[in-house]
Amino acid sequence: MPEQIDLFPELAPKYCLDTNVVSSFLKLTPEETYGKDVFASAWGFIEEKIASGQMIMPKVVADELKKWGNPEVDAWVQTYAHAFVNIDDAQLTSMRSIVNRFPTYASATGYSNDLHIVGLSKARNLTVVTLEKRQTQISVTKSPKIPNVCDDQGMVCLSVVEFFREEGVNF
Repeated sequence: MPEQIDLFPELAPKYCLDTNVVSSFLKLTPEETYGKDVFASAWGFIEEKIASGQMIMPKVVADELKKWGNPEVDAWVQTYAHAFVNIDDAQLTSMRSIVNRFPTYASATGYSNDLHIVGLSKARNLTVVTLEKRQTQISVTKSPKIPNVCDDQGMVCLSVVEFFREEGVNF
């Protein structure tokens, strides 16, 4: 059987975006790192990646963003609705293997979205982009950080600045 060629490789998903990146640019928390009012070009670049299909997120990210009850954020989620991916069997399989390694995901509240982000990324071989920092020591029984879980699973995880470097852009 001949190998299938991707006719539009530039449109294939390459990255999975963590909720904290979106909430930072949209200034949803006082701890915002990259407010779009200051980093407009950087946010525009991320939005281009989302619009082109190169950057996706699990649907739970949209659900979490909508909980803020912010009309601007709701409009943003609607604009980029195509980027929020429903869970599928491959993602469930990836999530199951991650929970087997990090059982806290099965019981800890507030970490479900992290599991969905890492599970989607693992299932589709995507690079995670997050603001979370690696922990120097991780425990499989405590709440792990996304970069540590990605390291453990053999996945690539980038900070926002590392993402921009990988894409070869500067602002």
